[in-house]
Amino acid sequence: MAFTFLGRLHRRTKLASGKNGEFWLAVNKRSGSKVAIKKVSKEVFTQEANALMHISHPNVIHLIDSFMNSSPSLIFQYAENGDLLSFLRSKTNTFSTSQLLAVAANIANGMPFMCKIGAFSKARCLKPGESSYTPPRGVTMSLPITWLAPELLQKRKFSINSDVWAFAVLLSEIFCQGSTPYPNMDNIQVKDAVQKCEIMIQPRGCPSEVFEVMKLCFKSHAKSRPSFSTVYQQLKDLHSKSSREATSSGSECEDI
Repeated sequence: MAFTFLGRLHRRTKLASGKNGEFWLAVNKRSGSKVAIKKVSKEVFTQEANALMHISHPNVIHLIDSFMNSSPSLIFQYAENGDLLSFLRSKTNTFSTSQLLAVAANIANGMPFMCKIGAFSKARCLKPGESSYTPPRGVTMSLPITWLAPELLQKRKFSINSDVWAFAVLLSEIFCQGSTPYPNMDNIQVKDAVQKCEIMIQPRGCPSEVFEVMKLCFKSHAKSRPSFSTVYQQLKDLHSKSSREATSSGSECEDI
């Protein structure tokens, strides 16, 4: 099946390359639809295929197919707008609060199906009965300090709760339209502050109601943080409120 599907693709254009592989754009000869091909190492192929092959959710990029040969590749649904950070930072885009709330809520809605915000190669599937993952000794964690929860810095312990913390950092990026979290602080200062359970100050441009959600996600005790379903509902409610206000003023709003 994989090779049959691969044979229907043409006009392949390299989009980007990085530590975890190369991204190519291709077009299906029959349908004309675009797909993204990610060429990866065998290790990354196994990790990402295992993490995504059983996931089907409207807010998670869909794995269409995969094949293993001399160049292991994964075929994904193509994201027309590219990665979120670049999209937010684009000077040609302007966003209303309602639109940003829709983005945030949709991500929160998809997060229970993933473990680790960011690259799929860093995601891990937890076994039945497991609630956390700790990398073996000697395994290096190449992750941004600004996204790490206290238990990751202290015990290298990943869980859905540490993802909730990272999601709060993502909220700061979304509502500051791609600005770097913890401005005017270097990694050492951020690490020291997080280990002392000192959360970031309210980012400029971030609505107070959204910051209240962030503060819940920044609880120092991992199990005290809300679930993603709770965060999704909170953001959905804020979006509904913002949409009503936008409609009454004649502004556009974004559906969830």
